[in-house]
Amino acid sequence: MRRNKKLIITDLTPLLDVIFILLFIILMRNRGFQENVVAKVTDELDRTKVELNTANEKIADYETIFSSADFITVYVEKGLSGYDRTLVVREGDHYTNYQYDWQKYPNLKSELNEILEGYCKKKEKGKPFFIIFAYDSEQIFRKDFETIKDTLISIQSQYDDVYAQIREKKLDVEE
Repeated sequence: MRRNKKLIITDLTPLLDVIFILLFIILMRNRGFQENVVAKVTDELDRTKVELNTANEKIADYETIFSSADFITVYVEKGLSGYDRTLVVREGDHYTNYQYDWQKYPNLKSELNEILEGYCKKKEKGKPFFIIFAYDSEQIFRKDFETIKDTLISIQSQYDDVYAQIREKKLDVEE
């Protein structure tokens, strides 16, 4: 009987060899897969670094342009009567108020065009100039808004390096 037990153990040894060989093959395949994944991730990381460097260069260029640019902000204030409006142009810390008869819309467009062209003509050539129209929908009539918007678009198309931006902003008014 003892001989039979030794034979069984001896018969299992080649099976263990096959199992170890299969395990080794599986481990090698996983290692190859892992190397492929690491290579792909490394390539993606390199591409992302290049994109990041490009984006940082663009940001630096925009910051340079933005810091050297001139700005004016245009907005409309409602008068005490509720019907009269004042066009306010802010250049740095300097405010200029323009009183208008808001019933004469064709006149408003030509006068506003003249005001904005004055600012555009006195800017340095090649230097960016931003015109920001900040409006409060409760402070401006719809027709006034459309007139100012059309004038800004017209000015922007006439001059190089003049950019117009229109944004709604609630003006802080204490009651």
